[in-house]
Amino acid sequence: MTHIYHVRKDGALGIAWKRFVISGADSKEIRAKWKAINTPYKWETLRVDRFPLCAGNDSS
Repeated sequence: MTHIYHVRKDGALGIAWKRFVISGADSKEIRAKWKAINTPYKWETLRVDRFPLCAGNDSS
């Protein structure tokens, strides 16, 4: 599973926008990775896109 975090940070130089792509076995593991990246709390989460693991390409 992959989560893409769309985030922003307000700083002295203005607003910074960033995208973090985090993969893991399940949502719990991904949230733990995000918490480790975002500690101390720096980024405000605007949106999270979730994608399941794809077994193969089904474009027939």
